[in-house]
Formats: sequence, C-alpha cells, structure tokens
Amino acid sequence: MRPILTLQDVLTRLMFFIGVGALAAIVLIYAFEVVSRYAFGAPTLWASDFVSFLLLITVFSTAPWLTTYGVANSGLYFLRLAFGQALSETDSQPEVTHG
Repeated sequence: MRPILTLQDVLTRLMFFIGVGALAAIVLIYAFEVVSRYAFGAPTLWASDFVSFLLLITVFSTAPWLTTYGVANSGLYFLRLAFGQALSETDSQPEVTHG
C-alpha cells in the first residue's frame, strides 16, 4: 500500500507544478496580448483560446494538491464563519499541513 501512496504523492506534486506552469503561461500570454494589441495595434486571434485551455489545465491539475493539503477544509471553515454559524468550543481552525 505504501508504494501506491508514494506514487500518488509524486503525481499530485507533479500535477501541481504543471498547473503552476500553466498559470505562468496565462500571465505571459495575456501580457503579450496587451502589448500586441495596444502598442502595435495587432491583436492576436489565439490568446483567449489558449488562456481558456490553460485555465482548465490549471484548475484540474492543482485541485488534488489543494484538497490534499487542507485548503478545501479551511475554506469550509471560513464559509461557516461567513454565514454566521455559531462555533462550539470544540471547533477550531483546521491545521494546514505541508508535505
């Protein structure tokens, strides 16, 4: 069982870095689009399509890492606070573990 969990951790971290790379590509493509459009008056035809696909890659490749390391759980905690649900004395802010 341990090798499977190790493989899962490796794949989760690899997919996270792929998502981060896709996010960096989104920033670069939009920066190129802005310069191309406003400095040279020649907008690109492909930038918005690429950004859409890269955003899809970013969301689905980083989701396993985010849920593994407690971000989703702490998000639920803050949603409960936002909607004014009373917290009992046993409730506390969840600890976020970093692997």
